[in-house]
Formats: sequence, structure tokens, C-alpha cells
Amino acid sequence: MKIFYLFIFCFGFAYSQNQVLDSLQTVLKTGKEDAKKVATLHRLNNELINHGKYNEALRLLDEEYKLAEKLNLQREIIESLIAFGLAYNHLSDFKKAMEYYEKALIIATKNNDVNPIGLIHLNIGNVYFDKGEFPKTLEHYFLALKFMTQAKSKGGIAKAQANIGIIYAQQKEFKKALEMFLESEKNAGEIGDKETVSISTDNQGVIYKQTGHPDKALELYNRGYKFYEESGNKKMMAISLSNIGGVYYDEGNLQKSLEADLKALALRVEIKDEYSEALSLGNIAGTYLDLKKYDDAIVFCKKSLALASKLGSLNTLAGSNQMLSLIYQAKKQPKEALECYKRYISARDNIFNEDNTKKTVRLEMQFDFDKKEAASKLEQEKKEAISLAESKKQKIIIWSVCGILILVIAFAIFAYRSFLEKQKANIAIIKQKEIIEEKQKEILDSIRYAKKIQTALLPTEKYIGRNLDKFW
Repeated sequence: MKIFYLFIFCFGFAYSQNQVLDSLQTVLKTGKEDAKKVATLHRLNNELINHGKYNEALRLLDEEYKLAEKLNLQREIIESLIAFGLAYNHLSDFKKAMEYYEKALIIATKNNDVNPIGLIHLNIGNVYFDKGEFPKTLEHYFLALKFMTQAKSKGGIAKAQANIGIIYAQQKEFKKALEMFLESEKNAGEIGDKETVSISTDNQGVIYKQTGHPDKALELYNRGYKFYEESGNKKMMAISLSNIGGVYYDEGNLQKSLEADLKALALRVEIKDEYSEALSLGNIAGTYLDLKKYDDAIVFCKKSLALASKLGSLNTLAGSNQMLSLIYQAKKQPKEALECYKRYISARDNIFNEDNTKKTVRLEMQFDFDKKEAASKLEQEKKEAISLAESKKQKIIIWSVCGILILVIAFAIFAYRSFLEKQKANIAIIKQKEIIEEKQKEILDSIRYAKKIQTALLPTEKYIGRNLDKFW
């Protein structure tokens, strides 16, 4: 019997070919101490992390962080701290990972930088997942989704949805899980994020496998493995191999299942991914149990248990103890089997107890409420914006009408004043005309009067003629 099925995580970093590492290292040799060098260091560190070179990344991250602080580049400081946390998380040093994530979260919150806040919550959720604390995991995944939505980051939303789907799948809520994975694939596809699309389709494979569609699951796993192999991503290659091994196991092909799990284990040991290594050891122990190779099964299972205890991972502790109990039962060692079974029940109850289930439901309800409230707020803001626009439009119309009325009144006053002025001018002209006519009349009267006097004083022609005749 196989207990362990590994689900797939999204961490938010892109994967690329090995030659990118060489080219970035070449750029660093000639780069000045400026923002460009910080960006180059960050890309290089992401590539190192993606290729499982965590300790090498940690050394360069120290240089990146110090230079970012020296130049006071706030976003770059946050990104460096997140990368530190990611590297330590891969090395299964959860305590240090959390220290760096929390430090990054304080700075990002102070700066109200919602995009990195979402990514930090996503990675904090991953730490809690590795520790088997699923309610806290889900709490941070929902917070990641909330802040990624605020930042309008489709890539971040897709990653948060994929990780929430993983928790639903762990709790056997396969319908909810599949819905989340399909939404994740859709959002990632819209921005051309092939890595997250591949992760989401692989996760769908987990659901198909669990719901009795192994052929579909195997098709998706093999597609994912090919993508990760081409990109040189050993962590994701190991996950695909582990899932492929699970399908072969269910089909009864134990040899092929063992081969896939051993390959996955080798990759995990190489990149020092102890959490995933513990899961592979458990998978291999389960296969050896079915092959009736009990001593080999005990060896691998105890190694898994030791790593789980070291890491404090509740879900791996539960699986390891359950597996060991089954092996001891097969070996007819009931006392040891019972002790392991009790430890399994204790770890399992800590993960899936009633309080934790209630917390999960509350988280879902809170997220749905926040989502509806945000939608309602957005709708109200739209209405207020429309109302404000209408109000402004009305004010513009009112002021325009008022302006036109003022112009009309001003024109009317001007026209009336012009009319009055014209009237006054006409009256003045009429008076002037009357005066002139009066003067003309007076002059004419004077002329007539003078003519009359002149006529009266001068002798007539007849009178002059008679008098002239007297002289002659």
C-alpha cells in the first residue's frame, strides 16, 4: 500500500536553460554597483534556486541584499528577502525561511506594496504546508489570492488558486480542487505563463488519478515532466516522476512505480529537498511493502520518519507512522504496529481535527465575503463615479445655461442702453432740427421784412419814368 502522493507547488519564479546562468554570471563581472546589477543578481539567484543550487544562491543573495540596501531600493530589498526565504524553504530550514518572509512582509506592508505582499503570503503558506499545518496554509493562500487580486496580477492569482486547489485535494474536496486548478490554468494561459499552466494541468492529473481516470492523469504527468526536463527544473521533474510512479502503483505495475520513485528520490537528494525526499522515501517503502520486501521497506520508512521528525512535518509524520504500522503488521509484530498506529492517529488528528475543519470553512466563508464585499464596493464606486460624472455634467449644463443667460442679459442691457442712447440722440437731432428750422424761419422772415422795407423805400419804374420825362 502506498500512502504518499505528492502535490505540486507554485513559488512564482520562472525557469530557463542552464546557459542563462553563464550569461548572467558574465554580465556580473563587468557590471557597476547600480540598480541594474541588483536586478542581474536577482535573476541569477532565481535561476540558481530553480536549478536546485540553493547554497550557491544564498551566498550571492547576501551580495544582492546588501547592494539593494546600500542603494535604498525598497522593492529589490523585499525581493531579496523573499528569495532568501525561498532558498531556506527548499533546504527545509523552515525557521529561517519564516524569518526572512516575515521581515519582507513588514517592509512590504509598510510600503503598501500589495504584489509582493501576496507572494510572501503564498510562500508562507508553503512553509505551513510542509509542516502539515493546513488551516494556516489555507489562511495564507487566501490572503495571497486577496492581495494578488488587489494588485490585478493574473500570474499571482493563478499561483494562489493552484495552491488553494492543492489543499482542497489533500482534504479530498476534489470538485473544489479541480475548479481551482482550471481557473489557475485559465488565468496563467491568458498571460502566457507556461510554467503555471503546466503546474495546474499536472495538479489536474492528481484529481483525475484520485477520481479513477489514470490514463488521463498519466498523460498530463508525462506532458509536465517533458516541460520541466526541457527547462532543467529538477524539483518539478521529481514531482512529475513521483506522480507518474503513483499511477503505475495503482495499476499494479510495481516495478515501474519503483523505478519512477527512485529517480525522483535521486533528484531530491541532489537538490537537497529534504521534505520531498521524505515523501519519496515513504513512496518507496510502500512499494517494497507490496513487493513483500519488508526489511527494505522498514529501512526506507525509518529514513522518511527521521526526516519528518527533523522537519516537524505533521503530514509526513502521519504518513510515515501509518506506513511503518502496516509493515510491522505484515511482519507479524503487533506491538510495534500498534505503537506506530497510535503515533499516526495523533499526527492525523492534529491535521484533520474538527477545529481545523471549522477553520477551513471559516476561511472559505471569509474569503467569499471579502470577495463579495470587494465586488459590492467596486460596484458602488462605479455608481458613485457615474453619479459624480452626471453631477459634473449637470453642473456644466447649468453653468453653460447661466453663462448664456448672462450673455443674453448683458446683450439686452447693451442693446437697451444703445436704444436709449439712440433715442437721446434722435431727440437731440429733432431739437436741433427744430432750432435750425426756427432759425431758418427767422432768417426768412427777416429777409421778407427787409425786402418789404426795401420795396417800400425805392420808387417804382413808372414813377421814375414820369419824373424823367419832366426833365426832358
